[in-house]
Amino acid sequence: MLDFTFYAELLPNIQSINLLISLSSPTTAFTRTTIDPGSSFATLYHNGESASLILPAPVNPGKWQLVLKPTPGELNLSGRLPLLLSSLPITYITRGNNAPWSARDLSTSTPVSFGCRSCSAVLIPNGQITQWKNLPSSNWVEMMDFWHCHKPFDNTQQKSQGSSQNQSLFEKGLVVDQGIGFVERESFLILVKDCKAVK
Repeated sequence: MLDFTFYAELLPNIQSINLLISLSSPTTAFTRTTIDPGSSFATLYHNGESASLILPAPVNPGKWQLVLKPTPGELNLSGRLPLLLSSLPITYITRGNNAPWSARDLSTSTPVSFGCRSCSAVLIPNGQITQWKNLPSSNWVEMMDFWHCHKPFDNTQQKSQGSSQNQSLFEKGLVVDQGIGFVERESFLILVKDCKAVK
């Protein structure tokens, strides 16, 4: 039986699915993933075995089978699969961010406080966070191909000229100011100085 894990992320805004497969043994020249036209399944072939992967929506609008082949010796296989839009429910295309909260929700509500569920200790008092901002999704770097002709971290030329003004986002990291909270789909990013009773 094949030992692997896979992740298939539906990206309706760019009409594709990101597929990442992690294998427990290195790929060979015969390792591949195939997707038939209009299929909601991908088939992984590795070490003489095969396995079906369920995708979140039908893909491959072309007439021919789509084949993903990795470089032999790698443990990962990945690719971006184009969606078959004719069978994609319209709700996938039109729906917004379905996170349980957003920066806008938290900003327009009464002052927000955070507490420990176990001991009821107040971790962030009312009014400590004065501004909320949404964080981009975790795969924003991969999406930059779609919105930049020059990526912010492609600053080889500026470095060669001795300029550090356009420093890479990865080199600088994310700057968090006191009183500002960042909201992600499943977490918050808050400066330690804004937190109380946290060790």
